[in-house]
Amino acid sequence: MLLAAAPSSALAQHNYQAGYVITLNNDTIHGSIDYRMPSENARLCVFLPDGKSEITYYQPKDIKGYRFDGDGVFYISRTLTVQDKPKEVFLEYLIQGSVSLYRYRDSFGYTYYFEGEDGTMLALKDDRLNTHEADYGDKLSARIRSMSNVKAVFPKNMHALDAVYKEPFTAENLSNVVRSYDEQYCTDKDCVQFVYDEKKNKIMHPHFRIELGGMYMYMKTRHSEGEFWAPTLSLGVEADMPRLSPGFSTLLMLKAYYAKSVENVKAFDEPYPGSELSLYHMMLLHHNSERITHRRFILELLLGAKWRLLPKRNHSPFVEFGASSIFAYNFGVFAGGGYDFRMPNNHRLQISATASFSPFTPFSDKYDIGKQYTFNAGLAYLF
Repeated sequence: MLLAAAPSSALAQHNYQAGYVITLNNDTIHGSIDYRMPSENARLCVFLPDGKSEITYYQPKDIKGYRFDGDGVFYISRTLTVQDKPKEVFLEYLIQGSVSLYRYRDSFGYTYYFEGEDGTMLALKDDRLNTHEADYGDKLSARIRSMSNVKAVFPKNMHALDAVYKEPFTAENLSNVVRSYDEQYCTDKDCVQFVYDEKKNKIMHPHFRIELGGMYMYMKTRHSEGEFWAPTLSLGVEADMPRLSPGFSTLLMLKAYYAKSVENVKAFDEPYPGSELSLYHMMLLHHNSERITHRRFILELLLGAKWRLLPKRNHSPFVEFGASSIFAYNFGVFAGGGYDFRMPNNHRLQISATASFSPFTPFSDKYDIGKQYTFNAGLAYLF
């Protein structure tokens, strides 16, 4: 059933890309298509026609297919037999030729469909073969039986699939098999009309991030309190995932700083359990001073998520949060935000500030538990 709805705020929740739908009468309607995760694309086409203000929801029975512009991802309507029942779905085209290849994604993973010259369609399910698993031998035997059932679509070379006998069943590997067969045995020079492009089908788009900035850290334990100041150098990766949610990214950052510390030491009026004093505090006692200054090299790891609040614009504020750890000291949480400026070639310039909090345990003393607060600000370049 074909449905329509007003876009309003729903537009902000979608990842619209230019494309077109192919009607049952072979007409094309241009507009914008919501580019989502593979299992959602196989179920429904969410379409906003050019010049219209309402979103149209197409089920597989309503259209022949849909495609993204720029020789992008291509879906076509087909009826499959699933658990002995017919099911209409959108199959993703991988190769369109004398022998064609499609794939379908459901909650159990990918299934690949080979369509022969006579229209016969046979399935090969991704078995996720792994040589390190205990049941590798059983899975390999099952794979050989499955591959034998598909050989009928390659009548001129029944051994065409042998090239992926022990290889992962991926879109790239199986597309290479079908394309090689089509180019070798098809006499029409335009036999291969469409070829899957892995770069246009990525779910994650990684960017390397380098950042220069500064930090301030305050820590307080039962017997001391201290402050750190330092310039920072950060290296990491941000991975955009627009098909999951526009503006969403995961991030992994490693911050390094050589910090100057000023520490105030309180009197040791409470004995440690078992009358143990750490080497660290014995050193402070040896200095016979309530205030010492020293330097230390610190590494901090950040793992989290980031949202650009206006993902369709060239400039956007963002928020980020996640878990943090200063090596050999603690684990904690961080949160922050900033502003993102989109540059040519999909590069970005970012201004950001973050704050983190964690229980603090000195490296040499497991009993002196306290708290630690860290504040960072910096300028980052993503490429």
